[in-house]
Amino acid sequence: MKHYAPNITNLSQDSCDIKGEEIITIFGEYFREGLTVKFGDSDAIIEEFMDSTKVKVRVPVGKQGDVIITLTNDDGQTDTTQFKYTAQPVVNRIEPSSGLLSGDTRVQIDGQYFMDNIQVKFGENVASDVVVSNDGTTILANTPAALSVGAVDVELINQDGTKISVEDGFTYELPPAPVVNLINPNEGKVTGNEIVYIEGGNFTSTSEVYFGEIKVGGFYFHDETKIRVVTSAVDEAGAVDVKVVNPDGQYVTIEKRIYLYGK
Repeated sequence: MKHYAPNITNLSQDSCDIKGEEIITIFGEYFREGLTVKFGDSDAIIEEFMDSTKVKVRVPVGKQGDVIITLTNDDGQTDTTQFKYTAQPVVNRIEPSSGLLSGDTRVQIDGQYFMDNIQVKFGENVASDVVVSNDGTTILANTPAALSVGAVDVELINQDGTKISVEDGFTYELPPAPVVNLINPNEGKVTGNEIVYIEGGNFTSTSEVYFGEIKVGGFYFHDETKIRVVTSAVDEAGAVDVKVVNPDGQYVTIEKRIYLYGK
């Protein structure tokens, strides 16, 4: 006599930690005494066969992610359903642990239980270009830009809702201030319109240069160590300060005697 195949209709819970050991109830119909239950390839312990519509089992240890539950009656007929093992992500290291306000610092996060499509947040802002290693132990991500310097929490959120927050895990810093080592030439005519090269460090493509109180034009960014400007006309001869201002507000001022306007 052929019996009906088992039919799983519901689970008392459809997920648990990878450590297992939780007792869940499988609901359905046509269950038979002597049945077995597997989570993937692992055997579950049958805690109680209640009746043909429900059975209590102890979840075995598993691996993070989806797994198939297979219920097999004593006559060999089966039914399956899906179950999920979860694991709270673990962070062991964030390197580097600091970077510029402008963002785009490539950060490596080492730990465990990182899933594909994990979301990485620095403070309230989401990181970009996130890559997770195949074994789920390493994340590479680009930091987002921030509005102010200081430490922010780093939060990792897996697609299954598991997450971890590392308090003050990353610190945003200002870039180094500009430095001036050489101004060449360091003198010119009051009529202006003369090319001047400034050498030093930490210049940007949007830095501004002032001779005295006048913002000079003709700005050309060679690289972070060299810029070129064209002097403006002035009313009278004499030495003036030269100031280079970066877009973040940091600046360097070279005191008088560095550029001399002559007649």
